[in-house]
Amino acid sequence: MSGAEVLAGIGILCNVMQIVTFGKDALEVYNYVRENGTADPRLEAYLTDALISYRAMRNQLSAYGPLTSDQQELIKVGEDAHRGLERLRAYFTQLCVDSNSRNGFRGRLKVARCSVKNLFRGKELENLEKDFERYQRLFQTCLIQRACSQGYATAILTQDSFASLSTIQQSMVKRIAEGHTEISLLVGQRASEVKDHVTDQHAETRTTMGYQLAATERKLRYHLSESTSIVQQDLNSRNDTEDVIKKYDQLLASLRYPEMNSRKNQVVESFPQTFQWIFSDETPGSSEHFPIRTQWRLLNKGPATSSEGYNFEEKGANEGSTEDHDQSSERGYDNKQRNKSSETVRGKEERTGIDIEYDCASTASPTEAFTVFTRWLRSESRMFWVSGKPGSGKSTVMKFIGTSPATQEHITVWRPGVRILSHYFWKAGTPMEKSLKGLLLSLTHQALLDRSALSKELTKELPDIRHKWSHADWDLQEIESALLWVLKAAAEPFLLLIDGLDESEEFGKHLTMRARNLTILGKLSSLKNVKICFSSREEYIFSIHFDGVERLQIHQLTGYDIRQFAASRLKTVGFVSPWDEELVLELIAMKADGVFLWVVLVVDSVIRAFRVDSDIDRLIERVNHMPRDLIDLFRDMWERSGEDGDIPSYRASASRYFRIALEQKPLSGVRKQLWIWH
Repeated sequence: MSGAEVLAGIGILCNVMQIVTFGKDALEVYNYVRENGTADPRLEAYLTDALISYRAMRNQLSAYGPLTSDQQELIKVGEDAHRGLERLRAYFTQLCVDSNSRNGFRGRLKVARCSVKNLFRGKELENLEKDFERYQRLFQTCLIQRACSQGYATAILTQDSFASLSTIQQSMVKRIAEGHTEISLLVGQRASEVKDHVTDQHAETRTTMGYQLAATERKLRYHLSESTSIVQQDLNSRNDTEDVIKKYDQLLASLRYPEMNSRKNQVVESFPQTFQWIFSDETPGSSEHFPIRTQWRLLNKGPATSSEGYNFEEKGANEGSTEDHDQSSERGYDNKQRNKSSETVRGKEERTGIDIEYDCASTASPTEAFTVFTRWLRSESRMFWVSGKPGSGKSTVMKFIGTSPATQEHITVWRPGVRILSHYFWKAGTPMEKSLKGLLLSLTHQALLDRSALSKELTKELPDIRHKWSHADWDLQEIESALLWVLKAAAEPFLLLIDGLDESEEFGKHLTMRARNLTILGKLSSLKNVKICFSSREEYIFSIHFDGVERLQIHQLTGYDIRQFAASRLKTVGFVSPWDEELVLELIAMKADGVFLWVVLVVDSVIRAFRVDSDIDRLIERVNHMPRDLIDLFRDMWERSGEDGDIPSYRASASRYFRIALEQKPLSGVRKQLWIWH
């Protein structure tokens, strides 16, 4: 046998003996861990050294020639022992529950020490222990003697190759030469080295853990102190937040008065499909309602007239109506005969069906007028005036502007994210509803809604407002300063809608006593992110003060809307002939002169009269007798003693109309389509 073969044989024997020895030690430590439930670093060391010895054995096999039967048996023992230890190692790999516990066996055992008792127990553990006992007996009884006898070991000591053996291998050969066969003696030096190494590592680990525990304790104390501080800060912050909320609620309550939204809520939404012209580029109605009387003219190739030749002009209406009525009685015309008549219209001016069509549909309004408001919304211009006669629907238009999505669509061109604030003066309301202070309180309250941070900044700017508890605590100068500051400091732009300037005597005096730029409207319009749209009657003070301000005259633009409303109401009457219905409709639309409230009252009067007498002549006479001025109309209704004067229900109706003039509240007997017109 060559020297290399001798050395390889000694190496295989030594490595297999170490695998068995470290395996037995690992099983003993494992049993200790099972019984006590505490981690032991020796287990990791023994399993690691057994794995190193196994790999060394495999490396020697590649450099060794054909094996003898004794050597093959040694290799088989080493392989079997290695497989058993790998099963033991696999159980501890399963104990890893997180990334930190994967680092070493100490971590695995510490994390799962409560479950170690349940691993690798029973028959499997018992069989593994028996296998290692059998391996040890084989070595002591025959394997050592057959692989390296005492005489063979003695001979090796004298060879030069002995010096190339490792320290452990030299120690093993010397002990075999001395006659020892116990594995514990043959590899005892290595086991002792491992034990010493483990002891040193354990001591080092305890020292390191002590340092780490001390550092961890310091960190815990620091974090605990920091957490306590954070909790205290959080409590203080909550207290501060609650205090801010209380102050915010107090401020809003001081800005609010009971009737602040009363007038706005009384203004009912507009009749369907009306006021669309505010945002439209086209004149409405000219093609949708082609009057029947115009069709008469086209069919008969002659001028269109009323069924009995009535003059639609207000002047001389009474005489013309009486004369025509007498003629009608003498001729005995019925409804069918009247529909076929073609007498011309009498009066100061002769008017055709085409003339009446233009009066009803558009009241001579150029197409350009219908875009003036949208151009203003998109422009940098700051003020816009919606003017009109009493009862022409200014309040309804203002509410329509405030609620229509088209307003936001157009004004976004000027500034994105515009907030709309509105206020409605009311002369018949409480003092706050018709005062300048009520306006300022209302706008400030709306501007601060859902803006607690802005409210907090306002309190810093005006500290005295912390002592405001009700609207009575504010004087006019304070609330004006607060509103101007809020609108200037706010992040978003504003559109202010102020309805009914003529409803406030105080506001009129305010305009007359100050220069335009010193009025509240002048100060508000000077803010770069504020636009103002206001409405009023065309009184002298407003015409002078707002000279040059862009405007819409509502009563000149509502002809089509009036016709739509009147047509919808008259459809419920049930005229015998559609020609009669169209005749009454055109007469009402022509005489309305853009005043919606007049139409509401007159249509209601016609419907009421129709229930008593459906004669078309009397209905036309009734419309012609209606005063075109609202005040005169109310007075006429109150004082009328003709055909309705003795009917109690008619007196009650007249009383209700008079109440409208004073209080502007909805009529109890009128359908829901009626509005409160301003």
